[in-house]
Amino acid sequence: ATPKTPERQPKPSMSDLAKQYLGKKTFKYIFIPAAFGEPMREMEAPQPQTLQDNKFIESLRKHFTKVGGKMDKKIVESQLAEKMKGKKIDDSMMNELLRQSSVEIVPLSVPVKATKFLSISMYVDDQGIAKNLPKNERASKMALSAGRPTEVRGDAFLGRVFDDQDSWTRVDFTMADCSSDAEWINFARAVNKTGQGPSSMADLKAMMGDKVTMLNNSQPRGGAATAPKEPPSGSTDKYSWKQGGDEIEITISVPPECKSKHVKVKFQTSSIAVEVQGESILQGKLFGTIHTDGSTWSLSGDGKERALSIELEKAKEITWTALLQ
Repeated sequence: ATPKTPERQPKPSMSDLAKQYLGKKTFKYIFIPAAFGEPMREMEAPQPQTLQDNKFIESLRKHFTKVGGKMDKKIVESQLAEKMKGKKIDDSMMNELLRQSSVEIVPLSVPVKATKFLSISMYVDDQGIAKNLPKNERASKMALSAGRPTEVRGDAFLGRVFDDQDSWTRVDFTMADCSSDAEWINFARAVNKTGQGPSSMADLKAMMGDKVTMLNNSQPRGGAATAPKEPPSGSTDKYSWKQGGDEIEITISVPPECKSKHVKVKFQTSSIAVEVQGESILQGKLFGTIHTDGSTWSLSGDGKERALSIELEKAKEITWTALLQ
C-alpha cells in the first residue's frame, strides 16, 4: 500500500496570531536610564483600551519633562535655522517651541510577516540635544546593534507592539529581550542593513500603528523669575505623595513578588481606592477632583525597590494641601 503523505498543519491565520496578544490587561516595557550606574528596569503599565489611548506616551512625556533640563535657546535657534533656511524666527515662535515637550519614537524593528507583526520601538526625549542631556550609552549601543545608529541623549524606554493592520495592542518587552543576541535584534539588523526599514517617521507611521504625540508642556507664563516654592507633599507608613502643577504622584512600596494581578486601583472623580494583595492601602475622598481617564498606575523595580506608582491628573490646576480630605 502506498504510504500516506503526512498532512500539512495549517499556517496560523492573522487572527490566531492576534489571539496570543489581545486581551491582556497590562504590558511590560524597559526603562534605560542615561546614568550608567543606575540599572535598567522592567516596568509594567495598563494596556491601552483603544488605539487613540495616549496615556502611555503621555506618561513618557511627563517623565522627560520632569527629569530633563531646560532647552538651550542657542541650540534650538541653530537647529531651526537649518530647517527654516534663513527665515527669521520671531520671539513668540521661539518661546512656544521652548515650552514644548515631545516623545520621539525610534523604530528599531517594524511589524511585518517575518516578525509575526511585532515591532520594537525606542522612546526618547525629542529635545535631548537642546537640553544638553548626557549620552545614553546603553540605549545608543542597542540602537546600533539593531542597525539604527542613533545617539540617544537622556533616558530611554523600549516597547513592543503587535500590529497586523486589523488588530493593534502593546505586547510585553522584558529584560530577556535586551540580550545582544536576541532574535529580534538579529532580524532588525539584517532588515535595516538592506535599507528596507523605515527611513523617516512618515514611513514608520505608514507601516505601524504606534503614534508620535507632540504635546504642549504647560508652564507658567509672564511675571518675574522667583525661586519656586515647594508644593505640599506627605507620607505615611503605607505610601508617599507629591504633586506638580497638574498631577499628583503616589508611591507605594510593594512586596518583590507583587504583580499586576495583585493590584486593584479604582479611580473616581473625587475618591480613590488602592488594594495590594488583598490589603487596603489607600482609600478615601481626595482633596480635589481628578480626570479618571488621565490617571494611571504602573509597577516597576525589583526586590526591595519594587513599587506601585500612581499618577492622578488634576481636574483643576490648583495646589492640594493634602492628599485626602
